[in-house]
Amino acid sequence: MGKLEKLTKEQEKLMIQVRDEWLDRIFDCNTNLDKDGAEKGIEWLYELSGLKKPLIIQVESPMGCQYAAHLMKNMPKKLDSVGASVNASVVDSVVDSVGDSIRHSVRASVRASVRHSVVDSVNNSVWHSVGDSIRHSVRHSVIDSVRHSIRASVSHSVIDFQDFCYYGSIRDYGWVAFYDFFNRIGIFKNEGFEKFNLLLKSGIYDMIQLDGVCIYCKLPNNITRNNQEQMHNISGYSIEWGDGYGQHYVNGRFLKPETFNKVLKKEYTIEEFFKEDNEDIKSAIIGLIQEKYGDEYLFHFFSKNLHEVDTYTNKKEDKYLINTIGMNVGVYSLFKGNINNVDVAYVRCYCPSTDRMFFLGVENHHDNAKDAIASLYRVPKKLKNHIKYIQRQGERFSTVFDDLGTTMLKKITKRDVSDTLALTGEEYFNKITYEY
Repeated sequence: MGKLEKLTKEQEKLMIQVRDEWLDRIFDCNTNLDKDGAEKGIEWLYELSGLKKPLIIQVESPMGCQYAAHLMKNMPKKLDSVGASVNASVVDSVVDSVGDSIRHSVRASVRASVRHSVVDSVNNSVWHSVGDSIRHSVRHSVIDSVRHSIRASVSHSVIDFQDFCYYGSIRDYGWVAFYDFFNRIGIFKNEGFEKFNLLLKSGIYDMIQLDGVCIYCKLPNNITRNNQEQMHNISGYSIEWGDGYGQHYVNGRFLKPETFNKVLKKEYTIEEFFKEDNEDIKSAIIGLIQEKYGDEYLFHFFSKNLHEVDTYTNKKEDKYLINTIGMNVGVYSLFKGNINNVDVAYVRCYCPSTDRMFFLGVENHHDNAKDAIASLYRVPKKLKNHIKYIQRQGERFSTVFDDLGTTMLKKITKRDVSDTLALTGEEYFNKITYEY
């Protein structure tokens, strides 16, 4: 039997169906926990990894997992028979052992089966439509953000952060959905994959795997997102679990509860804003103010301490916008003022295509918006005369050099990299072709 070279119409429909089923499993927030299925799956996971059957603890949220792990690691030595049996070894994480087992005995096996039976073009098409699509929506936009925020929160508390699992959470939805499609059309049969698939479908969100104990939580009760599928809510939690734990996000950017609530109560000050050194957080605060209270309130929030010095409008040629979602106008306003006896200057950048606004700090000596915004872009002095064009996404720049500059770039030294300069406003806007 030859390799699968092309999907049928029915298979193409099934591919989209599989993708949507996995996405709905988390984002519809209607999946009930199959506790018996979850615990059987966890026991199988430990058995596969050569570990003893664990004591299984179910909690409501990933933060609940952290608290439960802390309690288990610090429980007194003299407990009942169950507690005493796990106390000696519960401190040790077994995520590496479990990860190696899934990676080598399950994932590698199904990967080999699919590669043997499916041509690369079909494989790549399904990965793009199913696996990568889900990975971006679930892993990058949800679980990685939640884990990072929990780690940051725990680092400022009395408990130690315990690593979550490598395998056994919604983090696996992408690759499992990808192989789930091939499994459904009969490309392979793998008992280990079937069991791991059922474990994820039981309603598990995340887990902490310890030697002798496994702590897991179920899927969240609610997730709110914007039109770009980023976690977003200007009134409450963007993601929330049954025990009341939740996290705030504005257009995919995390905000601490104290910051979020102060902005909502109009208690957040301009002084606090300019002390914040994370531009993503500042962007989230601006977005929250703007969407909750409108542009006028946002303007007054800044104008109490800053006055507008200059505005520059840049109109790009339409040819640079072909096959993009951009618009050909960017508006930059230079504001200057004094906050806490410190002279400050900021450029407000407004992008009409995404309706996003940034306030970026610049040196106070600038007196026009064009040179001020250009000063944020720096390039090694050696390469200045070889810039072909520049593109910009928020605070990130992408530079394309001419052929000689590209060759020089491959041989550039650390000293060259540190010897940078800024462009003038005229030079910068003559080179920049697209912003989004």
